[in-house]
Amino acid sequence: SQSRYIAVEIIYGNKSEKVVLHEKASGENLYLTPTGRFFEADFLRSPLKSFKRISSKFSNSRIHPILEEKRSHKGLDYAAKLGTEVRAVADGKVLVKNYSESFGNLIAIAHTNNIETRYGHLLKFSSNIRVGDQVKKGEIIGYVGMTGLATAPHLHFEFLENGKQVDPRKMASMSYALDSNEKNEFVNTTTQYLKALEEFKDLEKL
Repeated sequence: SQSRYIAVEIIYGNKSEKVVLHEKASGENLYLTPTGRFFEADFLRSPLKSFKRISSKFSNSRIHPILEEKRSHKGLDYAAKLGTEVRAVADGKVLVKNYSESFGNLIAIAHTNNIETRYGHLLKFSSNIRVGDQVKKGEIIGYVGMTGLATAPHLHFEFLENGKQVDPRKMASMSYALDSNEKNEFVNTTTQYLKALEEFKDLEKL
């Protein structure tokens, strides 16, 4: 069977942060801080610092502006000026950087806890972005365009959990990963895991 870490302490510079395993009832494994937050810093509320408006919301059925037929729209469209900087909404690894017939110049980024974000219709990519690269929250990854099937400059942004698109507006609540039924169990297991971590650290000092 595959081994798993139940608790780790991550040290960077003169700072450190503890992360513990949480096993959800669905079988999904999450790594959270002891307060129940995702280990990654909170997701940015938007991949754009400035935009005109949200021109198309997440929907299971809408009339496509070019194809003029009903199709699902599994993301948010941010209408913005051509060339507006597009930022990674959290730390992650570049999975895809290519041209899609529908979404034009497209970047996909994998984050922790089986989360992925996608950025489409880009005018161009940042010159230093390559598949496999680690990117930081807020890092510029490309620029708003209208490549692919687009009628005006905008960013098509998708947010996926476990490979399934969900409304990107859910990002605002991604700081906390636990529902009320999970909190007590998480507190109990976290106490045990952190105790085991401290005992392990003591053993290493011997």
